[in-house]
Amino acid sequence: MKVTATGDRLNILITCAYLPHHDWMAFASWYSIYRNLPDAEVAILCARGMQSDRIPFNWPYRCDIRYFQHENIGKHYSCPALNKPYAACIALTQDLIREPFFVIDCDVMALRSISSDILEQLNDPDITFGSNDSIWYFQSQGYERFIEVLNTRDIESQSGNDNQKILDMMTKVMGEPHHITNLCSASDDNEIAVFSHYNKCGRFDKNEWIKSKKSQSPFMYASQLGKDVHMTADEQKIIKLWSQMRSVYDMVK
Repeated sequence: MKVTATGDRLNILITCAYLPHHDWMAFASWYSIYRNLPDAEVAILCARGMQSDRIPFNWPYRCDIRYFQHENIGKHYSCPALNKPYAACIALTQDLIREPFFVIDCDVMALRSISSDILEQLNDPDITFGSNDSIWYFQSQGYERFIEVLNTRDIESQSGNDNQKILDMMTKVMGEPHHITNLCSASDDNEIAVFSHYNKCGRFDKNEWIKSKKSQSPFMYASQLGKDVHMTADEQKIIKLWSQMRSVYDMVK
């Protein structure tokens, strides 16, 4: 069996931290997958460590989504990006997810079904490890080598939150990843891809929003964020999805 345009036979692991703003980001990621890749299996792994009176992440239980917490090794090594490979390793060793699968950050949303050219790459038996932007892809027979990533002393040399450094570290063990074209792009690029990660979207600026709005989602402000401003095709799709998911999020958060 092969991965299909609607995500059949594909697992998607959303990685996040136990933070208020990651609550709505992970929800937006899951909802976008639900709408555009409805046959994909989704799991959410969350690094522990939030210090707040508000307890987020009620919605995965209410929406019957696989959700698990894990040790925050990113905090231990002062490198939050380390939680991404660690979450994938936990998901594999605990049989929470199966190959083939994507590992995505919580600020990544699915905007389209999978095109035929991407399916050809995903179903190529010679590709065991692939990447594009902030998405990693694992197909088969990479299990043992992948776990070795977390046993290498290179972990101790990492610092900050640089995803490229982590990918470079993994490449030493997994080999050079295959570049999967048109899989993911920045929301403010004009490239058309299946997934999009957002830092800016219309009038929305992620860093400024988190700083000023704390845990509040942008969903109820979607129409204002996209009003009277030039937007790429991906930004328009993100704004539309945010507007659509507002009532669902309010019911289940």
